[in-house]
Order: sequence, then structure tokens, then C-alpha cells
Amino acid sequence: MIKDLASHRAWLSAMGMTVLGCGMSAQAQSEFHPLGFLPGGGTNTTASSISNLALAGGRVDQVVIAGNGDGPRGREAFRWTLADGMIGLGNLGGGFAFSNATGVSSDGTYIIGGAAALLGIEAFRWSIDSGMIGLGDLPGGPFRSEANGINGDGTIVVGASRSVFGPFGDEAFLWTEAGGMIGLGTLVGFDGFSSAEAISDDGLVVVGSSGFDVESALPFRWTPTTGMVEMPTLPSQGPNGNALGLSADGQVAVGWSTDSRGQMAVRWTAAGIEELGRLASFEGYKLSASAITDDHAMIVGWAERGTDLIAWTWTESTGMQTLHDTLTQAGLDLAGWRLGLALDVSFDPQSGKTAIVGSGTNPMGQSEAFLAIIDPSPPCRVDLDGDGEATIFDFLLFQTLFDAMDPRADFDGDGLFTVFDFLFFTTAFADGCP
Repeated sequence: MIKDLASHRAWLSAMGMTVLGCGMSAQAQSEFHPLGFLPGGGTNTTASSISNLALAGGRVDQVVIAGNGDGPRGREAFRWTLADGMIGLGNLGGGFAFSNATGVSSDGTYIIGGAAALLGIEAFRWSIDSGMIGLGDLPGGPFRSEANGINGDGTIVVGASRSVFGPFGDEAFLWTEAGGMIGLGTLVGFDGFSSAEAISDDGLVVVGSSGFDVESALPFRWTPTTGMVEMPTLPSQGPNGNALGLSADGQVAVGWSTDSRGQMAVRWTAAGIEELGRLASFEGYKLSASAITDDHAMIVGWAERGTDLIAWTWTESTGMQTLHDTLTQAGLDLAGWRLGLALDVSFDPQSGKTAIVGSGTNPMGQSEAFLAIIDPSPPCRVDLDGDGEATIFDFLLFQTLFDAMDPRADFDGDGLFTVFDFLFFTTAFADGCP
């Protein structure tokens, strides 16, 4: 029922004029950002790493995302920001087009990975000021290196390089500006390999895997004082595993290990190894945990069976659930999307927001990188146009909704459309968003 609608409209218009141009800041709700594709390239992109959301103040417009996509001439690393979109990083001058970005420093200044160079694939560190700089390789083997992890301020890089350990076996490395690239050895001597996958913010803890071959590799933890130490694996006839991610403080590693059920996602703490469970729908899938938040609260990863990939999240309270379910519960509409990979996660304790990056199949059937922001703050009812601010446009939209007897305009929830809805709306507008 609508009472004296004309006077209500006139009153609303008058009220709207008093707030014209005086937008009230509102906390943005959960967001989903498809990141698009490289200019002139194909329709295939993956986001592999995101800068620290806390350092960005929980703001999407302040984060930097690194990833990879099909560029005009081949696979190419990219840098993505909300302002600039997706920009290709090129390569190191090699005879073929290839680069692969695997990590980004906490403030987004540096991006690392591997790229085609004159002598082969070479680890790189990229910044706006320096461009792409090759980090060299370890002596003693064919020329090849790739960077996998970077510490908080971007001064230390880890990865794997060919070395004296054989023409086909990589050795984990640690690189600094002052010392260059040094090998970290292996768990099994000269007949094996090792690969460093992640590093703590302070650069004092490194994790990865090492063994005689990939099928029998074991997870390791390395520090300057202990060297490379094997981490425990799940009970199995042929134990193996890999540590793929590490918390910022170096206290918790995540990855995978096998047991009688197959490949399971796990975390390592001071107490040992713990498997993260398995959804019934993941039966027969290989599970991998890729990253963990700084507060250790959320772990992300993916399930894999052949070419079928399904991204997932894990927390103590929810256990493992698909990323699609996690984002849907956060209020996001993901119609047409199938989320395949969750490769990195970052948490801002001040806003309570969590950022997740990876890739999925978009409604057009294309593989596209994404950024998802989970915001636990309650919805801002007066931000009717969803632009993150309460402005005159929300007043105008409220009037339109009221005219249409849209339930969103029933602000007092009595099933009627009266002056009290206007009063409730303006009061909520004045209070701002939580």
C-alpha cells in the first residue's frame, strides 16, 4: 500500500538535494573480479600470486596480482592492477616467447618467475623501475633456473636450477642481491634433486621438496642453521609429498602427501603433519594445498582428476569446501563460472577481508584469471547501486524502487510502502555503512 506518494517523492527529492555530492564512504562487500586477458593474446590466463592485502589496507585498488597468460607470441607473465589492468612483462631476450610469473613481494614492487633468456630459461625478478632482470643459475649443469618464491620485501628469491647434481636434476637455490644464487643441496645427495617452493617473509625459512625423482620426493624445511631437513609425510607404502606454500612467519607449511587414499592436502606445524580431509565429491581426485593466510586461518588449494580442476578452501570451522560454495556463502553470484585453481590467499585483519586468486572457466568457456574478495561485514542496505558509496544516486534509485513497490524499498519491513520507509532509509544513510 502506498500513501500520499506524490508528497513522499517531493520530500525525497528535497532530501536528496541536501546530500548531492556528499558521498558517504561504505565498506565494499564481497567482490569477484574476472581479470581478463593479455592485449593481443589468447583467452587463457591464470593468477598465481597476490600482494599483501593488509599492506593494501584491504583495498582492491591497492593490490598487485602476478600471473600468466597467452600473449601475442606465446606464454607471458603479467602484472595486474585495478587501475592498469593486465600488462605483459615480456621475457629476457630469448629466442622464443616465454615467461612465467610465480610470486609477488608483499607490497607488489617485485614479481618473480622464469623467462626465456639467451642461454635458456632463467629465473627473473621484475620491477617497474628495473624491468625484468635475470638472476643467473647455479654452476655445473646446463643453463636453466626458475624462481618460485619471494620474501616479504622482495630481497630474497628461491627456486630451482640445474647444477652439479646432474643434467636432469634441479637443485633448490636461494638468491640475494649481495650474494647472488647459492645452492641449498638435496636430501639424498648427488643422485637426487630439490626445488624450493616458498619462503617466509623474513627469508629465514624455505620449504619445498627433494628426492631421487618426483614420484618419490619428500617435503623439506630449510633454515640457515639447520640446513635442509625432511618433514614428515602421511603413512604410506611409498611416502612422498611436497610443501608448496608457507605462512609469512614461517611457522606453518602447506602442500600434499600421499597415503592409502591417494594424494591428500596437508599442513605442517610444530606438532607435525595434519591432513585436511576430503569432500565426498573429491573421491578419486588428487588434492594440493597451495597457500595459507598470515594468521594461519585459511588454506586454499585445488583438487585434480585428469583435466578436471576444482578450487577449494579450508578453515578450522568449515573444514574443506569448494571455493564456489565459499564465495556463494559470502553473497557472490558466480553463475556460469567453474573455479578450478586457488593459488594464493591474503588476509587483512583490520577489515576482516580475505583475497583469493586463481583461475576458472568463465561463462564463455574460457580459462580466465580471477580475484575474489570475501568481506564478512554486514551488507550496506543504503548502497543500492552497489558502487561502494552512499550517494545521491542511491536516493534516486530508492525513489525508483519505491515507485515500483520493490521489496528493497520496504526499509521498515512491514510489507507496506509509506513515509516510514523514507525515514528508515534516510536514518540508515546518515549512519553510513558498518
